[in-house]
Amino acid sequence: MKTLHRIHPLRKTLHRLALAGSTARIASSLAALALASTSAHAAPTVWNVNMGTEITTSDNYFGAAPENTASSTWNSFVSADLPAPKSLVNSTGAATAVTFSVTATSPMPTIGTSPTTVGDEIFKTWLKSGNNSNDFTVTFAGLTPADTYELVVYADWFWPGARAIALTQTAGTGLAAPFILNIAKSTGGANDDIGPLSEDTNPADVASGTLNWNYTRLKTLTPDGSGNLAILIDGGNWPISGYQLVKIDLADSTPPTPNPMTWASVPAAVGEASITMTATTASDTSSVEYQFTETTGNPGATSSSWQDSPVYTDTDLVPGTLYTYTVTARDKSPAQNPTTASTAASATTASGDSTPPSIPEFDSGPDADSITKITMTATTVTDVNGVEYYFTETSGNPGGSDSGWQDSPVYTDTGLTPNTSYTYKVKARDKSIAQNPSADSATASATTDTEAVVSRVWNVNIGDEITTGDNFAGAAPENTVPNSFWNSVTTALPTGLALADATASNSAGVTLTLAGTFGYGDQSDIITGPEIFGTWIKSNDNLTPLTMTIGGLSASKTYDFIIYSDWYWKNGDALPVTQTAGTGLAGTVYVNRLLEGADGQVAGLDQDTDPADNLGQTGNWYRIRGLTPDGNGNLGFSTSGVNAPISGFQLVDT
Repeated sequence: MKTLHRIHPLRKTLHRLALAGSTARIASSLAALALASTSAHAAPTVWNVNMGTEITTSDNYFGAAPENTASSTWNSFVSADLPAPKSLVNSTGAATAVTFSVTATSPMPTIGTSPTTVGDEIFKTWLKSGNNSNDFTVTFAGLTPADTYELVVYADWFWPGARAIALTQTAGTGLAAPFILNIAKSTGGANDDIGPLSEDTNPADVASGTLNWNYTRLKTLTPDGSGNLAILIDGGNWPISGYQLVKIDLADSTPPTPNPMTWASVPAAVGEASITMTATTASDTSSVEYQFTETTGNPGATSSSWQDSPVYTDTDLVPGTLYTYTVTARDKSPAQNPTTASTAASATTASGDSTPPSIPEFDSGPDADSITKITMTATTVTDVNGVEYYFTETSGNPGGSDSGWQDSPVYTDTGLTPNTSYTYKVKARDKSIAQNPSADSATASATTDTEAVVSRVWNVNIGDEITTGDNFAGAAPENTVPNSFWNSVTTALPTGLALADATASNSAGVTLTLAGTFGYGDQSDIITGPEIFGTWIKSNDNLTPLTMTIGGLSASKTYDFIIYSDWYWKNGDALPVTQTAGTGLAGTVYVNRLLEGADGQVAGLDQDTDPADNLGQTGNWYRIRGLTPDGNGNLGFSTSGVNAPISGFQLVDT
């Protein structure tokens, strides 16, 4: 029997070149072969398909599959393409013989557009069963039967709740059983609030209550003999937003570089319970992931799973303990070729901390901000494990409160009693496991401002839902019982409207005149949270100023003007206010409504304490102090602004 010997291609080349007697050519060919051997594999060919037209060749999206980092040509599939096959270009924009089609029994699937989406998204358009019941099939044709492919299926959607989609292969091989893609979120989120892209890696788990996944990668699929890959989509009220078909290179047997892996930053202790480290960023055309392995097994140690980031921090470690790590990288090809592990590197956590921070003192304050607030700042103290502060109110006077442990060295005590003394001390503790506390600082005191004595108040609301028995949380102090009579301004244009004061007396002769092109609105049917008023006035064109004139006042007195701009939107529109009659307000102030809450839910009343900042968006009422009427006894104000309404005001004779 003859034995057949296979001659290595490199040896055959050398033999041929040697016969030609050309040493130079041998060297040249060796160099060429060496260069050729450094290329592990070509970048994959990708076909990107999205439902709709909003993804363009310049777009990518956070969380896309690795192939789509520099390959962003997206084939758009619209209703007019149903059901005939559509020719696809690859991710470089080049035409190919590959087609994409959708088939189903009647009715055909539909391509729809979500009416509103906010937050993270893949696509606003999607493909789903025409009757929320029938299955449909997507087919990629024109493929090479001998090649291997992966299919990435995206199922982004704007509703929360579990949506489990069964994906079953009907042409070709590779997917042995249905893959259950669990989209959306069963907990957290809200309608129109889409969670970030997350890969479904546990498709069999449809009952765990943690359905947080909205795409999956079906690996190692082979077309049938006709070059078709087909996936049947389980019918229901769940949509498919896009696909990526990836032709993969099974011949990849080369791990990422560097190999062995190396450290960009060796492990280093961060306090007594954490060690952080960074691997050298590895390179591979199939993308790379990293795994950090702790080798001592000492208490608390945890190795990482495979992760995209080259940075890893091991936490919950034991103080004063040595931990040792290696790092390995692998590519994301089907072979998942790993590098050799790096050299081991060690770090020791800081010894158990038994030393408290220095005793903080008061750097500034306590100082009264108003009749109900006192603010103070402690000196900043340090500790290797971090520091937090605790302010204690020691007088026990009504309203005084402790801060609780907090990171900030600044504390404001609120809800205090006017003209009352409050005393505070402060201490610190570190954030070590022992939480070592310092001793208390010396005490320091402050007295809240004295509440102004009010001689007369005029309350004006837009609309008539506030009655003499009503008050509202957070109103200016004058609006306490019995100062609760509210003048109602309704849809009639008030000119010289007689105003009653808070005791219901109109003997003072004070009047109100409104001028300008303005309209009344009523949101009382949809407001659900705390509110001042459900009605309001504003400029009809959101531009022309609205003027308010209060007449019949004494030119020898000073007044405070409190303007309310409560509203049911949370977009923080700024209401500018300028004085047009009398003196006291030099420029323009802005009442900046809050950003908190949601449409239809008004945030609790909060005073704007920085009215010069028209971007501050810090409050929905403001007190303009020390205004003097003109010689005719008039105080006038002009308001304007985009979509900025007035809900009411209080005029206070101080």
